[in-house]
Amino acid sequence: MDWLYYILVPIIASIIGGAFSFGGIFITIKHENKIRKEDLKMREEEKINQTIDKNKKIISFRPELTLTDNTNNIKVTDEICLLPFTEPELSDEKTITFGYGNDIFNEEYWDKYEIILQNTGKRTIDTYFLQVPYKTYANIYHKFEIKNWKKSYRRNYYSDELLLSSNLRPDEKIKVIVYYPKNCPMLDDVTLDMYMGDEDGNYWLQEKANAINKINSHTISPDAFRMHLNSEYNYWFVYDELYYDDRIAKYFRTDISNMLEDRKQNCWEKEEKQEQFIRDINNGNKLLNTKLPLN
Repeated sequence: MDWLYYILVPIIASIIGGAFSFGGIFITIKHENKIRKEDLKMREEEKINQTIDKNKKIISFRPELTLTDNTNNIKVTDEICLLPFTEPELSDEKTITFGYGNDIFNEEYWDKYEIILQNTGKRTIDTYFLQVPYKTYANIYHKFEIKNWKKSYRRNYYSDELLLSSNLRPDEKIKVIVYYPKNCPMLDDVTLDMYMGDEDGNYWLQEKANAINKINSHTISPDAFRMHLNSEYNYWFVYDELYYDDRIAKYFRTDISNMLEDRKQNCWEKEEKQEQFIRDINNGNKLLNTKLPLN
């Protein structure tokens, strides 16, 4: 049986040695894969942190409007008028008018207050507009539109936003004269939000940009910026006011409930996109659209 011993022992030893070698190779491969995954995770985290750092830098260099009493070197003056929301006339799906009387043409009809806003940020504001927040029950117009109301092809149109007339570089100022009816003193406390697009293509919302309320500033997505420029969003406010009102049949011969629900869903979808955009920015999954480096 010695011959069997001399045959089997080398075979078994080879098998055991091979098993250990295979086990060693397996452990090595597993260890290398673990190191590779950890390295990949570290690189991904580093990339995310770099994106977050860039976003923080962009935000720190954002344009920002600050209320000031300094009247020197005002670049431009815009005159705006606030009028109370009244019962609208809906002649078709996209024609919404308000029956303001002829009193609006008299200077004695109006009271006013003034605010001066200075761009204390580090980027130029290329375009910006004032927004009367949703369901504030007020319309906002340029004063020249009121003066030319009878000639305007958009007579009495619904308006909750107003584009301002000039860009604003760092340290430049704009004066906004806000007119409101003397018989509506509550309108002197209407919050006006400011939407801004800066020179790098980033979009910002600055809340409560008037003389009475505190100003806050944060980023919004390009989708949200376009949403507020989109008239479909504006129309929803008026329809929402009359959504469950039987008078709706007076203005529309067909059932518009499906159309209203579609617009409502569309607004919600855009709000969800905005929230997702902000999450992506905060988590470093997306970089604000800008020209880097910022100087």
